[in-house]
Amino acid sequence: MTDSQEINDIAKETIYVLKNFNPTFTSKISKRILKDLEELAKTSKKEVKIDKTKSLKDQNILPETKDMIALLYYNYIALPEEKKEIIQKWNENEARYQEKLRRKYNLDNVFKKENTKENNSTSMIEYKKNIFQRIFEKIKEIIKLK
Repeated sequence: MTDSQEINDIAKETIYVLKNFNPTFTSKISKRILKDLEELAKTSKKEVKIDKTKSLKDQNILPETKDMIALLYYNYIALPEEKKEIIQKWNENEARYQEKLRRKYNLDNVFKKENTKENNSTSMIEYKKNIFQRIFEKIKEIIKLK
């Protein structure tokens, strides 16, 4: 999927999700933002189905769409207390992500993994001469014997 197509799909999913929200909720979002999302969504060919019985996190939509909705909520709807909670949650998630990257790309671990792979894959290879080499060797032996 191309980046522009993915952006269009995210926009389409976002519009479909927002249509299921309370109009007083969505009326706080910038009209320009909604218009831009609608414009991007026009070129998307993705089929979007929203199950009203499921929560947003359980919907079958792209994670980027959920991020977009969270960002719209943070920028246009959240109260100052909610914004503090959201920032705290984002910081916790970022810290967990950075720790995961630190463990994954720790230089000590990288070299350990390489060494174990190297040790496991090292084995003796039996070298066999082809028929021409064997004939050539026999001829050399016969010549040396004379």
